[in-house]
Amino acid sequence: MPKDPSFPYRQSPFCLVTRLPLLMLAWFLLACSLMLGMPQTIHAMYPVLVPENGSLFEFDILEMGESVEFDYLNYDSAIFTAAGPITDRDVREIMAGAEYWSTVLGPDAANVRPVRFIVFNGNVAGMGAIATSEFAHDTGRTLVGESIIDGIDRDMIHGEIRLGNETWGYSGLQPLGMDGDNMGLASIVLHEMAHTLGLLANVGKSDEQGLLAFPEYIPVYTSHLYDALGNRARPGMPIYLVQDLPSGEETTSGFYLQGSSDNPYPLYTGLHFRGKNVTEVLEGARLAFPESAFSLASDAFRGTVDGVPINGFENGNPEFGHIELQNSLMSHQEWRNWGVFMEAELAILQDIGYRLDRKRFFGRSIYGSGTEDDLNRVRNDTPLLRA
Repeated sequence: MPKDPSFPYRQSPFCLVTRLPLLMLAWFLLACSLMLGMPQTIHAMYPVLVPENGSLFEFDILEMGESVEFDYLNYDSAIFTAAGPITDRDVREIMAGAEYWSTVLGPDAANVRPVRFIVFNGNVAGMGAIATSEFAHDTGRTLVGESIIDGIDRDMIHGEIRLGNETWGYSGLQPLGMDGDNMGLASIVLHEMAHTLGLLANVGKSDEQGLLAFPEYIPVYTSHLYDALGNRARPGMPIYLVQDLPSGEETTSGFYLQGSSDNPYPLYTGLHFRGKNVTEVLEGARLAFPESAFSLASDAFRGTVDGVPINGFENGNPEFGHIELQNSLMSHQEWRNWGVFMEAELAILQDIGYRLDRKRFFGRSIYGSGTEDDLNRVRNDTPLLRA
């Protein structure tokens, strides 16, 4: 049983352990499958490194029926078993998603050995994908994050990702989705790997009545979360979900999120992320929560926030780990057309400790809509290149 109720339910990546004496057998079996027209699957002895000539990520692709014991720092070990195949085409998309993070984080990554992941087919219809990477309480980061940011070298698997039974899109990684109604697998991998980088919160119960509260330990990401009133998350802080936001001195005693009579656990509650780099990107803009089938279903929070909107509750449970910019890849909106990160999302990674150069990917992003007197008109007085 877990020793800590704040165990995160989401995160991600993958790995591959090379067993060189078996490579000749692997090549022989692959050749036989090609001659017989059999579906190709990747075997666990086949090395998958991203980048191929570097050492940022290492993936262990589990073959159907293969099991691996996954060790934790603060929890009992678990056995993961692949219930379905991972095809060659799947692996190409996995590598495409991982290559994005190699490009973004690789130049300043501190890890001395590849960050290790397992990836396998969970064979669950409609599951999509789920990923995990444990929080290390002494660093405030996930195992993946502390390796890349701090160079901490733990001799263990850093994360896992499992895929469900979906009709995936295979168009590779695209800034805007090109897979129609299907989910592009490369972008799904990118999304799930972002959770293992640390984009997820931990929320526990404060007493036997089941009241919500932040645990006594909170990771770096959670420490950047603010409520609908602008209160910052603190260890042990109670979380109140109310229809009417309070006022006065009492507002600083807890973490206040807004619900409604129609939906007491809405997706949008006023929860948001703040940080130095996010503030720099937003340039004073206050953001509304996106238009979504979820938000239109109830009297959810309808105001604006001084930061990046974050999702609140899903299926009655606090989620707090998805970035709710309009149609963004890291959101949980029903319709998303971004296949990579927006600049404000990269700024969140910077604020939780990652070293990266946003200007390699964006000249300037404008999140504001002008002023009340001059809407939808913004002067660009900060060009990327100056004479």
